[in-house]
Amino acid sequence: MQVDMTANSEGDIEAKAAPAPIGAEALYRAYGPFIASFLRHMGVPEAELDDLVQDVFVLAHRKGGYLPGPAAPRTWLGSLAIRVVVARRRALSRRPHLSNLVEGVPDAMTSPEETLDTQRSLERVQTALDTLSMEHRATFVLYEIEGESCQSIAAMLGVPVGTIYSRLFTARKRFLNAYRRCVLRAGQQPKDEP
Repeated sequence: MQVDMTANSEGDIEAKAAPAPIGAEALYRAYGPFIASFLRHMGVPEAELDDLVQDVFVLAHRKGGYLPGPAAPRTWLGSLAIRVVVARRRALSRRPHLSNLVEGVPDAMTSPEETLDTQRSLERVQTALDTLSMEHRATFVLYEIEGESCQSIAAMLGVPVGTIYSRLFTARKRFLNAYRRCVLRAGQQPKDEP
């Protein structure tokens, strides 16, 4: 336990117990799936997902764990995940990757046509997400997909809430335009039906 020494109004020094940090292991158990989902939506390929999730929690460990403050643990970890993704993108040369929104085995109740339509739709979503800048994409994914509030996103990214509203407005507009272009391109291609 950490102790914070402060002076009271009479000048006497008092010892206050500062909140203990939450270690990386406990953070991983509580927020590992969230970070994996967030990284996937940020464009991390499945083949690299486990490594980058580990990098996020190693970084959390190096920082001494989460110390309660203005950002919630989930929000703080999200900001670390953004740093890890940015570092990864700087380190790698640009290369195409497969859609990372599509995962799992199709439901036995869906037809092959429905499964294919769903996969194509998710690929269009991924393509549209790939057109957004890192700041716009992080804001869009955190708000629209992960359900974070604008206030928590602002705390995570260290920017004013008004900036988040502006980024969200721009990201939505760019995402919709990119998605519409993908749909139009798909509509112009001949169908593979006999």
